[in-house]
Amino acid sequence: MVEEAEAGECHDHAVLVAGRDDVGIARTLYDAAAQEGVRYILLSHSFREEGIKPLTWNYFDGRYTRALIKRFARIELTKFKNVDIHHMLYWHFVRRIKIINLTNYYDDAGKHVEQLLVERYGWVDTHQHHFDNELFALVSYYMRVKFGINLWALDYAAKVRTGALQRDAAIAAMRQPPPFETDENISYCLKKQGIGSDEWQELLAAPRKFFYDYPNYYAYLRLFRYPIKWLGRMNVLPAYIYEKYFET
Repeated sequence: MVEEAEAGECHDHAVLVAGRDDVGIARTLYDAAAQEGVRYILLSHSFREEGIKPLTWNYFDGRYTRALIKRFARIELTKFKNVDIHHMLYWHFVRRIKIINLTNYYDDAGKHVEQLLVERYGWVDTHQHHFDNELFALVSYYMRVKFGINLWALDYAAKVRTGALQRDAAIAAMRQPPPFETDENISYCLKKQGIGSDEWQELLAAPRKFFYDYPNYYAYLRLFRYPIKWLGRMNVLPAYIYEKYFET
């Protein structure tokens, strides 16, 4: 998602949400695997515990990312490497790199994994799930207040489906904001991003925009939806690609 000020105003900026850093992480992983001749990348995304994001919540592709950077970046991103369609074709079909999602092969629903980590390794639950870095306090607040997107809804819904959580308890939990969405954290992030309080309120009040408001490859992906589905079943492409782009 991208938030843009009203046309005619002098606010040529945006808050970019939904994991643009994931693009850089993916590029680094695949580049390293291709360079070292590694054919498997291990992933740990749990559909039982985390679910799958709806398309408008987390869509991105190379063209879309490039359009956002061109439109909104305030500084030149000299070290950022994008991921485009030709990169994916090269990695999957030439270098034959595959994604292995570990959580597909064991039951991770419920509390037994956490209990094992506590008993065997002394793990401590900080109750900061999704708090990957300090900036996410701002991102989470922005998504929840501006767009009505609560990432924890995915987690709770997944847990309800597997029977690990009662529906009433999940609804009650969703009424509370994440513990890291404190005024202190949000103010710190705004200051670090160079966004003043007036500018922040203008961003929150501006019209909502989604990926389809900007250039992207989604129309082309839809043309190849059935080949993508077939390639997923043949384990050439990750099966979740079809689910993510065409079933959410």
